[in-house]
Amino acid sequence: MTKHSASIKVSDNTITKRYKKKGEKAFIKFIKELSVYQAATKQNLKYIPKLIDYDFKKRTITIEKIDGYDLGTIPEEDYEKRESYLPLINKVLKSFKKDLGLYHNDVLYRNFVFNPKNQQLFIIDFESVSIERTSHDAKDYIEINIKKKLKTKKKNGKKSNK
Repeated sequence: MTKHSASIKVSDNTITKRYKKKGEKAFIKFIKELSVYQAATKQNLKYIPKLIDYDFKKRTITIEKIDGYDLGTIPEEDYEKRESYLPLINKVLKSFKKDLGLYHNDVLYRNFVFNPKNQQLFIIDFESVSIERTSHDAKDYIEINIKKKLKTKKKNGKKSNK
């Protein structure tokens, strides 16, 4: 979410996001996000919060509140804890691509919410989704580390098979 482009209202069971900016670009972001929540709710995808309500006129989207914490709250210094979520993040991103045919394009720790009670990871914030991957920068820290971890795992797996 672009700074100050939306406001968030949290209640006991829901989160409502209101797009404050006017204009075509802001409306497109609203539509992208709404479309993902609609499709995910219709398909009953377990890794995306359910859509509760929306309002075109007010440009609001209300989703279920997930009990847990966003991974962006884990301090950067605790990189081992952050990186321990990479396999779950990779699984969710693959499911997202497979189930909806979309790329998230804003893969940041803060866009993943972990529910420790159910040991379940959720993905949020779909303003940047597209049918093509639009972000290939080195700043995609999470995706770069997922690839590194997978390569290391394959390499170590092959060595142990000899």
